[in-house]
Amino acid sequence: MFEIDKKFPDFSLETFFVENGEVGRVSNQDFLDHWFIFFWYPADRTFVCPTELAELGEYHKEFERRNVRVLAASTDSVYTHKGWLQTESLISKIKFPMASDPHGNYAKKLCIYDERSRHAQRAVFIIDPRGILRAATMVSDSIGRSTKEIVRELDALCFVYNNPDHMCPASWEEGMDVISVK
Repeated sequence: MFEIDKKFPDFSLETFFVENGEVGRVSNQDFLDHWFIFFWYPADRTFVCPTELAELGEYHKEFERRNVRVLAASTDSVYTHKGWLQTESLISKIKFPMASDPHGNYAKKLCIYDERSRHAQRAVFIIDPRGILRAATMVSDSIGRSTKEIVRELDALCFVYNNPDHMCPASWEEGMDVISVK
């Protein structure tokens, strides 16, 4: 199980690296010293998932500018990820790696595994450069998530991380007033 403001649970997952077409492994150690968005989705070749991944991919330059790493993950194999990327035009331009949890072991550890469907649920985790979980969101399988909202949350978390004597009010966006706690 995960806890906000605690170390994110360790992982090591087989991963398809989209940019070079290779298969390897990633662990939470690979994301230290960077903000990290861990984006879980139910399955490849579904209705909503490609729309989410495509939108997440559209923000690639925004994530690069912020020095943020993105990892998508599902219970599909890395070879299913590779085949899906080669045949689904909607996601053909994504650049982030896609991790595989084919038995749902890590999804179960996070308590985001749906036993009935045997897939991970739609979950997003935002983890800071020290490996501490700062935000977690889960939504129903029937709705897609907003990358714009993920970026807004990320910006607020980064601001507070760099300015620990401040808090961000509801719907805060960069440039808006903040709350001083000193």
